[in-house]
Amino acid sequence: MGGYETSGSGFIICKICGRDIMTHEDFVLCPDCASPFHKGCWRVRGGCGNPNCKSFVDKQTSNASAMGKIVSSLNENGERCLQCCEYGQASVFYKKALEYDSKNSISLLGLVLAECKAQGLTQLEGMDIDLEKSEAYKSALVNGSSALKKSLEDVCKKIKTRKEENEKRAREKAERIEKIKNSLSQVTDKINANEKQIDSLVKEEERIKKEIDTLRGQVESLNKDKRTLEDQLFVLDGIGVYGDVTPTDSKKFIVSKSLHRLDTTIIGVADKNITTAIIPSVIDGKEVCEIGINAFKDCKKLRLVILPNTVTTIGESAFEGCEMLSMVVIHYGVTEIGLGAFMGCISLASITLPDSVRKIEGYAFWGDKSLQRITLGKSVSSIGERTFWGCDSLSSIFIPRSVSMIRKNAFENCHTLTIRCERKAPMSSWDEKWNPSNRPVIWGKKDNDSSDTSGVDAQDTVTSIRKFRSTK
Repeated sequence: MGGYETSGSGFIICKICGRDIMTHEDFVLCPDCASPFHKGCWRVRGGCGNPNCKSFVDKQTSNASAMGKIVSSLNENGERCLQCCEYGQASVFYKKALEYDSKNSISLLGLVLAECKAQGLTQLEGMDIDLEKSEAYKSALVNGSSALKKSLEDVCKKIKTRKEENEKRAREKAERIEKIKNSLSQVTDKINANEKQIDSLVKEEERIKKEIDTLRGQVESLNKDKRTLEDQLFVLDGIGVYGDVTPTDSKKFIVSKSLHRLDTTIIGVADKNITTAIIPSVIDGKEVCEIGINAFKDCKKLRLVILPNTVTTIGESAFEGCEMLSMVVIHYGVTEIGLGAFMGCISLASITLPDSVRKIEGYAFWGDKSLQRITLGKSVSSIGERTFWGCDSLSSIFIPRSVSMIRKNAFENCHTLTIRCERKAPMSSWDEKWNPSNRPVIWGKKDNDSSDTSGVDAQDTVTSIRKFRSTK
């Protein structure tokens, strides 16, 4: 059994055609000399093409009775064994056998078997070979050089070392996997705990929302009860005897017809000769939120106005020219007194603005010569131009610290007025002509009036109405 010829590319040469046996080509091993040939060359020749083989066929023939074992082609990485046609360790041995065979002229089969023996393999998968009785194996042991034996030993050591390293890496990998499992388990426990906490918080949030909804319902119910009580008090006190307006007589008022709003604005009255305007909080199912521009302008006989607590704005010239208006009841909730809102109300003697009022526009009380007393709420921040112009009867007014802006001529022609200011000096934002008549100013004065200006309740309204009736 001789060695195999190899080309410069390292491939084994077919001894029939003289070409390389490529890794993707099917080949045949002679059963006697183990020489490889192209499958096609073997079929055409009809047998072995190795002159040193006893099965050598000197000429081409179609007789294929001496056909050797046909194996599938190697894959791209050469990982299929020539002998067993299977993948595995034998393919590694085969590669090394090619290297050693080209140098030492030892039988390929013998070298493969010797290496398998060195690795403790008693037989190759798919082949019934007893290594102890194999002549090829014995020949490899006898003919193998010391260098070959040493190379085999080195290969075995390397394989053993590699095996130990693989086992070590496998153990380390197993340990890492175990740590990862433990970490995942801890994370899972935390996630479960967080999910339980989230569920608890969600339930608590739902409970709080239900309580808030319940409280809102209770507040709404109380508001309705309060309005009902106010209306009852108004009716029981006999306000209806004036015959103009009762708390539920909403047909006397003209309201905005806007469909997209949930509230409404009073923009006028059906009869300019009314004497009493007790405005209901709801008209046609909508809350009354505003007294519109010129709504009661020039109602010459109007004497009493009572606003509901739903109103937030008294518009421009809303009560201008109401010359007989002597009493106005404003509930907490109004935030703005519009431009000229009570201009020319020459019979108005007293008015209290609740703490909700923040802005008083110019000319709001212009020419109200009978106005003797006005109480500003604690939240007023702006007093407009000529707001109190010509209020001859106004003897005193207290300006709280909240006022950050006073326009020019705000107190012009208030001949008997003394101004008391909570601040110790005027602010730079006040107009330099805010007090053009040079009325006396007492700075740093605390409000001595202990009356509550936060709003007017139903009982106060009834009391005010009684006073109004006694003066009628």
